[in-house]
Amino acid sequence: MRRWIVIGLTAALVAVAVAVAGASWYFSEELLKPDHEGGPYTIKVEGIEARSASGETIVLERDRATERPGTYAFEWKDGHAIVGPVRSQTKDTVTRRLTEVEGELKPGTKGVFNPVVWKSNPLAARGIPYRSVKVPTKLGPMPAWKTAGRSKTWAIYVHGLDGSPAAGLRDLPTLSKAGLPTLLITYRNDVGAPKAPGGLIHLGYTEWEDLDAAARYALDNGAERLVLVGESMGGAIITRFVRKSKLAPRVSALVLDSPALDWQSILSSQAAKRNLAVISKPVQFTVKERADIDYDQLNELKHTKDFEGVPILLFQGLEDPLVPPEDTTKFARALPENLTYFQLPTAAHTSSWNVDPRLYDKRLAAFLRRLGSR
Repeated sequence: MRRWIVIGLTAALVAVAVAVAGASWYFSEELLKPDHEGGPYTIKVEGIEARSASGETIVLERDRATERPGTYAFEWKDGHAIVGPVRSQTKDTVTRRLTEVEGELKPGTKGVFNPVVWKSNPLAARGIPYRSVKVPTKLGPMPAWKTAGRSKTWAIYVHGLDGSPAAGLRDLPTLSKAGLPTLLITYRNDVGAPKAPGGLIHLGYTEWEDLDAAARYALDNGAERLVLVGESMGGAIITRFVRKSKLAPRVSALVLDSPALDWQSILSSQAAKRNLAVISKPVQFTVKERADIDYDQLNELKHTKDFEGVPILLFQGLEDPLVPPEDTTKFARALPENLTYFQLPTAAHTSSWNVDPRLYDKRLAAFLRRLGSR
């Protein structure tokens, strides 16, 4: 009898171990495997209304994303549009301004909100002339957009996980008005860029080398100083560059939105939100082994002294479902002398511009003016 109990317990433990290993691999795949597909498309269009004076409006089923203030892209499988501020709402629906519709949009269509408002290029989206350039890197040339400016200080924009340079089109007009030539870069595993060895994302651990190459490109082409602007994993790439690159002394300032400052904290938070805290440590281990990373070297909360004296403008949405806002706040509190911090109560991940574009642009412009007086 005892023998069968032992056998049963052993089988159960093996089954649990296999399940945990399988779940850990699955979630590591979700994080580390590049994915440039859209979706998931879950927000239903209830109606489209034409109004001669104020243009079209779109009626969407109500949830936290559709009722959130600001301007966003609305994307569906075969199309893209821009949704503006909320016009009205009921218990079940939200009506918002609708512009720049590309593709067939009709009641019943299901889509997703995206903080990356434009998908085109600097000229088409923002009226800013640009050149397509190739940044030389050890993995091969990386595509980038280059805009002109009178300043010897260049901005370099670094997008987040599975993103594109189009993320920087929100900040670009303010950077341009400040006179900063700007590079909106790609890095390994992006569409059109070389793949990383092994094809996996490394959470900034190696991607910073592509920013290093972009910084060298800027300095070789007339830049004297650099302002690094980025969001989400782009923030991790930037902060690692600041601590690792020989070119870091040329950095004048950082502008960060929802930066990934501690990947272990992010993974723990995600596991807890999915009621899977029990597999948090196995997932962290699997990610570490597959990506060959050192979490301590990606935990900027342990390295705040390396950022002392660098002017930093930091934004964080308090409704961010991915980056724990408390991590960003800890980072800000560790650097009271050189960091300006804005919390956005209604902003989700990388949506600080979106919830109030005018206010964000005003704050960014003021920060850049202060740099000019240093």
